[in-house]
Amino acid sequence: MAKCGGGGKGSSTQPSSPNNDVPPQNSQSNSSQTQSSQDSSSSDSTASYVELMTKFTTSVEYINQYGLSMINAADSYANNLSGDGTTIGIMDSGIETNHVELDSQNKITTDSVLDYSNFSGYRAPTSDDKTHGTFVASIAAGDRDESNNPNDIQGVAYNAQIHFIAIPLAEPDDDYDPVEVTEDNAEDYSGLDQSYAAFYKDFTSRYVTAVNNSYGMQGNIADYEESAVRASFPTVIETIAQQNKINKTIFVWSAGNAGGYSDQQVDNSSPEIFPGMVYFIEELQDGLIADHSNRCGLAKDFCIAAPGENITGAYVTNEYPENNNYGTGSGTSFAAPFVSGAIALLTEKFRGQLTGQEILQRIYVTANKEGVYSNSDIYGQGLLDLKKAIEPIGQTYFI
Repeated sequence: MAKCGGGGKGSSTQPSSPNNDVPPQNSQSNSSQTQSSQDSSSSDSTASYVELMTKFTTSVEYINQYGLSMINAADSYANNLSGDGTTIGIMDSGIETNHVELDSQNKITTDSVLDYSNFSGYRAPTSDDKTHGTFVASIAAGDRDESNNPNDIQGVAYNAQIHFIAIPLAEPDDDYDPVEVTEDNAEDYSGLDQSYAAFYKDFTSRYVTAVNNSYGMQGNIADYEESAVRASFPTVIETIAQQNKINKTIFVWSAGNAGGYSDQQVDNSSPEIFPGMVYFIEELQDGLIADHSNRCGLAKDFCIAAPGENITGAYVTNEYPENNNYGTGSGTSFAAPFVSGAIALLTEKFRGQLTGQEILQRIYVTANKEGVYSNSDIYGQGLLDLKKAIEPIGQTYFI
């Protein structure tokens, strides 16, 4: 498995400072933070919609994460939504739980798997291992503490809890190498099929709202026979499908960055193989599809666009192990957590009213399909729009 949706030449993370030889931006506050970020907004219930819109849209944490504005997240916050009472599942390379964006009380579930104990050759993740997962987690659910530190950010669902499972992830190769999946070699994937299905079952058994998967295998889903994929990953598919479950956990995958291999004539017209099994997230650059992002293609009915270029997130590496650094990154890996966070906000909004499947359909129906976003082969259902997603759908009549 590789980071950033299975591609990677078009995706990266780096310190927020001008170049990698200069230490990243450093936050001098919050290192002793222990209370939930919910406490900082406990008085919001008495503020008006206009007051809350102003509060959020003018705050440093909101402005620094420009993707929040692109998906109209402020309207959710002005309706007193924060992800409170929801849990986002994240399966990724590792997470730095001491980072100021992730160290509030109860932010990470106590039974999260933070090491590689599920894999042979057990070891604890290094800070470099934790870079990708920490970045992803901060986008989905990073704390909002209203510190006004110039480098601070907030996650989409800043009061959501995270259930994390660490898995070893490789850096994408320089050469694009599609995985071979045929009915003849299906047995070769039995170990991966069983182990990953067990991880996914851990998420579904605890009814997390969404599971964020910013990784995958190289290979355009359109190039594989459905029967071969089903034969190779039967347990994974069965677990994700959650047959006979009324309120399902939603699995979110980044579509891949195969466009980063354009010099090798790689086809990125559809998502890569693992996201091709379920739901897909396309990455946007300046509001348009990023060159390196896979398109929706065959998966257009289950695909949506979200920001993923020059995204700010919590940053930790072996070189910069401090718990208050931030960096910028690009890739479909960083588009997916915007959607995972949005699902948490909508779960809070419609708790007891809508199932996970109905929330997903609401996201599709209310997505921005105007202009360029009307091209479903590229953008699928359109651009994620939280303002529309929390509003009534259809006409209201007074009798």
